[in-house]
Amino acid sequence: MAFISRGCTAGATLISGLGGSAGYGEQSFKTTGGYSGNLDDGSRLIDLTSVFGSAGLNLYGTTYTSVYVNTNGLLTFNAPNPSYVPTGLTNLGQPPIALFWTDIDISKGGDIYWDLDPVNGTFTVTWVNTRAYAALGLDSFQVVLTNQGGGNFGVEFLYQDIGYTNGYAGVATVGVSNGTTSQNLLTGSNNAFALSNYATTDFHTDDPIGIVSLDFTNGIPFFGNAIVDGTIGDDVTHFNFVGDLNGGSGNDSLYGGAATTGTSFTPGYSEVTSTATTLAGTNGRSTFTVTTTSDDGGVDTGSSGSLSGYRLGRYANELNTHSASSLLYGGQIRFNQINGAEAMTIRLDGVTINLNTAIAAGLVSFDGAGLYSINAAGQIIRTGVAGASNTVGTLTIKTPFTTISVGESGNSGFSRGFYDEFYANTNPADILPEVGGNDLL
Repeated sequence: MAFISRGCTAGATLISGLGGSAGYGEQSFKTTGGYSGNLDDGSRLIDLTSVFGSAGLNLYGTTYTSVYVNTNGLLTFNAPNPSYVPTGLTNLGQPPIALFWTDIDISKGGDIYWDLDPVNGTFTVTWVNTRAYAALGLDSFQVVLTNQGGGNFGVEFLYQDIGYTNGYAGVATVGVSNGTTSQNLLTGSNNAFALSNYATTDFHTDDPIGIVSLDFTNGIPFFGNAIVDGTIGDDVTHFNFVGDLNGGSGNDSLYGGAATTGTSFTPGYSEVTSTATTLAGTNGRSTFTVTTTSDDGGVDTGSSGSLSGYRLGRYANELNTHSASSLLYGGQIRFNQINGAEAMTIRLDGVTINLNTAIAAGLVSFDGAGLYSINAAGQIIRTGVAGASNTVGTLTIKTPFTTISVGESGNSGFSRGFYDEFYANTNPADILPEVGGNDLL
């Protein structure tokens, strides 16, 4: 398993008091069972007639009386879809409601609850403290379908905590679609930085922070904050408008924003040199701080060859943690003096990672300088005999994180302990390209 870390933000309060031990409903994947597949990539069929009646709900002109809850953050209506690879919703061949479609694995933590409430006419599904197949952090979010009568219904997405945005095979897709020819993606869908801030995002739908709602009326979805009815003349609205545009007999233009090519930033590393280091951001990133602590209560410093940083594990097993005040988009650990009995362990955001699988997934890279390697447990060890003990190895972290911990273990006596330096990437996240242009209605 590999790990991808994303920023964690806390926002909307999930609806609770729905029964069950957790308060999100008496039914869940882990307690109720009845799902196909497994807790990593599974699906559970839910009968909706207690809430929507025998007529069901109208989704893109077809009525449905049941829904498949798929573990990977996706609702489907014709068939289960346990796929862990988020794609364009028009590729699915059936209507989906994707509230956070990425590779979620509740066998590693969390659960998915559901509640049917005929009195209030709601069906609620809640992903609570869910782990990913190959990511750090926890995600908690919720979808509520509300019966509005006549097949019409409301949809509400609530985002409380977003600790990862890419569960393994792709950054989350969010939106609704007829599954073939049209889709409405939520702002920030497939954008790691935007998704990581969903819990504190104002979606401009007249909902509280971290919540977005839409209605399906006569099977057609409507996101927005207003409806504009065109006149018989030529009507114009700005690209910032969120709503439904009903053109009159004139020519109506939606003025879109300009296309952007996107920007990929080459990592720029600055060394963390003290227990509280302030670093200037580059390419528009704000200044941030990194604090360094040790689990033994004191942070030892020292020099070895070309390294001048921290001495770790001099007297006993030790864990140093570097904590940034905001999300880092990569970093480096440079190290030396690991002896033949020691091992270096890496944690990202509190979770120990296996460097073998992280390297295979492209999340980290490793240069052992012919002296260091990675053992079966995913730890860095010394195996080479060539070169001096102050030969420097480098571990480069390519995935976002807020805290990185370096642990020393396995040795005793005077010769124990190794040296390391930590470098933080001072650049912001890459900017994805956007399509621009004006649209004639």
